Amino acid sequence: MVRYFQVKECGADASTADKNGATPVFKAAQNGQTETLRALVHECGADASTADNDGSTPVLIAAQNGHTQTLRALVQECGADASTANKNVITPVYVAAHNGHTATVRALVQECGADASTADNDGWTPVSIAALNGHTATLRALVQECGADASTANNDGATPVLIAALNGHTATLRALVQECGADASTTDNDGATPVFKAAENGHPETVRTLVQECGADASTAKNDGVTPVFIAAQNGHTETLLSLVQECGADASTADKSGTTPVMVALANGNWDAASCLLTELKADVRACNLAGASCLHYAAVAPSKTEQAEDQAIQMAGTIMELGGIELISQADLHSGLTPLDCAIYVGNEALARMLAERLGSGDESAASELLEQARRRVLEPHAPLALFRGLPWAVKLGPHIGVFEFSAFSTLRSTHSCPLGSKGYYEIEILGLDSLPQYEYAQYGFATAGFERVRGASNDGVGACRRSWAVDGARQLKFHNGKERYECMWNQGDVIGLACDLEAMRVHVSVNGSFAAPNGVVFELAPKAVRDGLFAAITGKTCKVRCNLGEAAFKHAPPSADFTAFVHFQ
Repeated sequence: MVRYFQVKECGADASTADKNGATPVFKAAQNGQTETLRALVHECGADASTADNDGSTPVLIAAQNGHTQTLRALVQECGADASTANKNVITPVYVAAHNGHTATVRALVQECGADASTADNDGWTPVSIAALNGHTATLRALVQECGADASTANNDGATPVLIAALNGHTATLRALVQECGADASTTDNDGATPVFKAAENGHPETVRTLVQECGADASTAKNDGVTPVFIAAQNGHTETLLSLVQECGADASTADKSGTTPVMVALANGNWDAASCLLTELKADVRACNLAGASCLHYAAVAPSKTEQAEDQAIQMAGTIMELGGIELISQADLHSGLTPLDCAIYVGNEALARMLAERLGSGDESAASELLEQARRRVLEPHAPLALFRGLPWAVKLGPHIGVFEFSAFSTLRSTHSCPLGSKGYYEIEILGLDSLPQYEYAQYGFATAGFERVRGASNDGVGACRRSWAVDGARQLKFHNGKERYECMWNQGDVIGLACDLEAMRVHVSVNGSFAAPNGVVFELAPKAVRDGLFAAITGKTCKVRCNLGEAAFKHAPPSADFTAFVHFQ
């Protein structure tokens, strides 16, 4: 009542806002001070609807905090509107649902005329936000008493059922499906089902409920071919794997579009318990190979092994795979790089596993094992080409039958052997021979990297431009990268030739498309001299694309920015 006293007795203004735009009425509503609010409006002439700087009205803040009586007074006695949204199009009903204030939701809709379904800028409805936070009673009230729809999806295509599933709110999704008529299988824009989202986040009870009680399918894959079992394996959710396969009938071996199986992805991420469970309990196919010809033993060989414990686990898992799948897996080379599991262990630096595999191949002969190890080191570690794998799994890129043709099958980065030195100008071209039919799954980051751009011998999700030591453009997703990303208003298509030029005199990166340096291409990055003092390497990142990279081994299809640029192949 202090503010009311200041206004009534001391002549203060009843509507003066603080620096955040909050008026005395707003603050009374925020704290549920209904009598103070009435006095400010009826006796002191304050406005009941003035919003703060974010556009939140007194009604909205009362709803957010569950002050139902205060809200009634504002709308029914003081003339405030029950539906006014803030700047993010968040309504009073939405914030009440967000916080599980069921009585407040009822009062807003049934007594004050507010709409129960108004969505925010991202398409989230009150039902969606109640599902996200597991407010089952609030959700029932919205659908069964207030007429809201139980199935409206947000801008990403996520329905309330999917949203409840991803957070493991099992009771909430039961209510949505069994009491409110929602579909348990509707997918989002990426093709992910509620089962997939529950599996991704390790909610086995939610998975069981969706499949056994709500009729959902346990095996439906996303648009990229990834199944619930696959994503559970990738994230190391062993209990969820058991539920999916043993209780819900899912297959333990279904691969994604690249032929990678759940066992393989579990190994690639160092999820040893999940991999062991799949092989020994769920009888996943141990002899399966991906489309690049890499086996489970290849994946065990490249599994993360930065600690002694991880090395030991890789050795143990390799032993299990050979026991189940046969000793001949040791000598099987992949189809892209031609490397065996022994080579792959050398590639990632797991010397202990490499020696174990060499000893098996050498039938216990120590001299033979040492020779096999030395041969593998020469094969793997010595550079053989002007452009070579720098980050990623050994079989992630296939070298085509024609010079400079590369086909990416997993996220990986290639880097040139030689760099353009400070004070020079370098140029190379990328011809796009194929892109993923779904652009959101394509990564085509082409550009340059310094010597400080670190090699990663194994799986890596950081491509060119992901750090301050590299720069890249990506016309597949219309982004450009340098220690972050921003919009790049250029769409690439199959057949386009991308020219990439680094001018280490003027400190600029130029990009052309089919010979044109016109905007939005031309100069796309300004370089700091200190950042490139050791020169720049040509570097490209891909995931599923097929390209021809010409460092100057053949005639360029288009001219560089000027005649004084040098082909990368000529730098020593």
